[in-house]
Amino acid sequence: LAWHFEEVDFEVPRAVYLQAAVAADWFKGGWSATWESTGGPQQLSGGKGWDAAAAGLVPGVTVNGGTMTQLMLNYLAAGFRGFGFWCWNARSAGWEAGEYALLDRNEQAGERAIAAGRIGQACQRWREELWQARKEPLVGLFHDFDNEIMWAAIAQQGRDQFRHFGVRARVGAGRALINGNLPFEHLSSRDLRQGLGPRYPIIYLSGIVTLHRDWLAWLTDFVRRGGRLVMDAPSAWVDEYGRYLQSQVGSPFEQLFGCHLRDMQFARNQPRQLAGVPLETFAMDLQPTHARVLASFADGLPAVTEARLGSGTAVLLAWDAGMGCFKAGQPARETLLRRYLLGSHQAPFACADALVYRRTAPLADHWFLINDGAARTVALDPVTSTRQATWRDAVSDEPVTPHAIALPAHSGRWLRAAHD
Repeated sequence: LAWHFEEVDFEVPRAVYLQAAVAADWFKGGWSATWESTGGPQQLSGGKGWDAAAAGLVPGVTVNGGTMTQLMLNYLAAGFRGFGFWCWNARSAGWEAGEYALLDRNEQAGERAIAAGRIGQACQRWREELWQARKEPLVGLFHDFDNEIMWAAIAQQGRDQFRHFGVRARVGAGRALINGNLPFEHLSSRDLRQGLGPRYPIIYLSGIVTLHRDWLAWLTDFVRRGGRLVMDAPSAWVDEYGRYLQSQVGSPFEQLFGCHLRDMQFARNQPRQLAGVPLETFAMDLQPTHARVLASFADGLPAVTEARLGSGTAVLLAWDAGMGCFKAGQPARETLLRRYLLGSHQAPFACADALVYRRTAPLADHWFLINDGAARTVALDPVTSTRQATWRDAVSDEPVTPHAIALPAHSGRWLRAAHD
């Protein structure tokens, strides 16, 4: 855990899902797994310390039965086909001594080893369904390595933080989607090239500073066919050659988004505000041509524009909506993002007090509920599903009522809804 998540202050449930999901989504249809998941607690040897803020923190987390449940259920929800743990028993001396082990310091199997074993047995029991199960994404979260390269090139003058901005945007967008229980999947330019765009009702480009002309053509086709495309600042700064992107009348950008991109700004000395939310961020100065303005900043400048093209819509968010949600504790920003991302679309399920993921197989839906707080009872509403189902705990096999699901503190539950 602590080796990989110091950038987000050693956060666990959301960071683990995002890490697992991006690995599984980059290898769609293939066999993906974590080869070295954390087996036990660590406090001394975790973390790289490259991040100045994180270097001053203790790279430690609690790993008990609840944490182990969160880890394994997040892996299953993301689409992993297996997982390995480091390690069964800890090193006895030196680096990592007494850390990372499923067994306790007396080499006894405690609650985390038992939790891992019980979930592992359930994985064996339901393995055929898990292999057949698939995500049903409402949102395709776009990512491409060329974008990371361009951000890295921008960082060459000594402002090294820029090389992380593409990741920050992706993580922030993913955080807002997870907290809103909006199912999503990462997609790349290769996926678009191979015709996967129509799989997603919505495609979201967050912090995509380089926008290839080929991508614009594929995304334009996606919108014409009825898709909803959403892009935020500071996307579309340059093309694939590092030249600032043309947006004059008649350009591919203007035809798609119905706007001139007049300038890129940073709202520090003149902060912008939308719906009472202050936004000291990257910002776009937009001049609509055939797009309509859905919302304006407090100073009257367009904040959200929407253009119709064919059967679909193309939306610009004129602030760094995804990147602004990178750190936890930004509920107002997350709400703004989700509002304009969805448009007329509806979340396929709702659960106010837990993080929820669903994978659908021919015989059953598998639901993974993660609780990041105190013990509670939650209600799960499969909003758009009309299927009758018999609900049971996939691990214990006890019957479950979806409108009254007991969740232990800082843990989770795996439910199986068998199709009647």
